[in-house]
Amino acid sequence: MLAEWNTKKKKRRYVRFETKLFEYPRIVAKTYGKALDFSDFKPAKLLAMEGKDIRDALTHPSPYVDPKSGIEEKTFWVTGVGFEAAEQLFNAAREYVLAVEQGVGKDPQKTMPWFFE
Repeated sequence: MLAEWNTKKKKRRYVRFETKLFEYPRIVAKTYGKALDFSDFKPAKLLAMEGKDIRDALTHPSPYVDPKSGIEEKTFWVTGVGFEAAEQLFNAAREYVLAVEQGVGKDPQKTMPWFFE
């Protein structure tokens, strides 16, 4: 699953962002003999909802224009995000990363010291 490869079809398998946020940490934690459940973790939920549009716009850019609004939605998500929303998402991402590292039994100060500089 983590390889995002469909062995039957021998081609790349696309995995939903929500699966990556909620299931991948659980799978990795299991390999360390830990249990990790983010289903009620607010930062993960925020990233899955509000953060998904920005993530998709950055990861999969396109010039698509919404016929109803006339707005290039992905361009809007990249350029139109206010400071407050960006700060909220940054803080949620930071909490999420720390929770994943700690959840698999790692010390973030050692595994990612650059995160604290």
